Amino acid sequence: FGRFYIDGKRQSFPVAAGKNGMTGDTEWTYLSFPISAGDHTLQWTYEKDDSYSEQKDRAWLDGVTLPQTTQEIAISDSKGVPQTSGAKAPTFPNTTIGTKSRRQVFTITNTGKANLTQLKLIARGSITASTLKTNVLAPGKSLRFSVEFSPTEIGLRTGSVQILSNDNLVPEFMILCEGTGLGLPAIAVFQPISTQLKDAENSRKFGKTTQGTVGASKAFTIRNSGSATLSGLVVTKNGSGSNDFIITEPAASSLAPGESTSFRVTFSPGIVSGTRVASIQILSNDAKAGPFDFTVSGVSEVPLGSSAARSAFGSNLSAPKSSTSTQATSLTGVDVMDGQKFLTLTVGKSAGSSITPVIEVSPNLLDWYSGSKHTTIITDDDSVLKVRDNTPVTPESKRYIRVK
Repeated sequence: FGRFYIDGKRQSFPVAAGKNGMTGDTEWTYLSFPISAGDHTLQWTYEKDDSYSEQKDRAWLDGVTLPQTTQEIAISDSKGVPQTSGAKAPTFPNTTIGTKSRRQVFTITNTGKANLTQLKLIARGSITASTLKTNVLAPGKSLRFSVEFSPTEIGLRTGSVQILSNDNLVPEFMILCEGTGLGLPAIAVFQPISTQLKDAENSRKFGKTTQGTVGASKAFTIRNSGSATLSGLVVTKNGSGSNDFIITEPAASSLAPGESTSFRVTFSPGIVSGTRVASIQILSNDAKAGPFDFTVSGVSEVPLGSSAARSAFGSNLSAPKSSTSTQATSLTGVDVMDGQKFLTLTVGKSAGSSITPVIEVSPNLLDWYSGSKHTTIITDDDSVLKVRDNTPVTPESKRYIRVK
């Protein structure tokens, strides 16, 4: 018998040709069999049975025609516009370096009559592509993928996406892409000009200043170290000690790449004594860094001899005895060391006097003490004696100082 198999299954012949296969002395016969799209195994055989024959024991095959089964790739953009391999796709919008653009979506369609296989995407240059969900497309089926523009440098940037497949005519479909990379502003702050501050990590100290006076002043420099305009520059202050610092606005509110401007911070404490701290914040359009922060601090001192010095510590401070002609007016004050407050007394000496005033301290106005165990001499010359109490004043413990 002459027989025909599709994927191992024997096909039935018309009765006239031999239902179980062509047999006998038969004229040429045209036969047609339906076959679906895809990969198939076709087999023709001659199988002899146990009967005897005077013929040639063979079958002839001629004029075999196979259906067209060519796979064919087609690419279209998000609007359904067909794309041509090697042609430029729609331009991406301007995109800041270090970020990604809005996605462009493309569709792969198999317009052929066989499976489109071995699908793979290769992105190059400033282009990134999504991952395909499958690498096989049946005839008539479609598959979508997205492409993004991710520039790392400013200016016009290019890239491409290559779609590989088993398409015989276009095995490497190429989409060309381009877009413009925009720069990014970057704030940098210096104080002094040779030292760059770290955001939210650095502080600057302004030393000691008497209340009601103007103390140290420091200049801060803002520089745009990025590749786009730094704008919206505003300097603000906050914190419990913010009113003790004076800020001058930057000379410019917008800086081109590489440009600088400056502002000043001045310590001018009010009536609150002790360490004063404020937070300084610089606002700008630097989205990556956000507000730039640092702190400033200074020590506010009570004026010597002022009523504020006496009332602040509840002290009963005595003036020099008027009966001693060798002594002049005494002035009380406060020294702040390591955040603690200590009473001081400054006594003027009369010219030519050999008498050294004795300074005493007390915790309760009853028991008075003097000497190096209880006091420290700060200044002792021909005209002035300044002595500091060795015990700090606290909210729970008052201190008193006098001339004996």
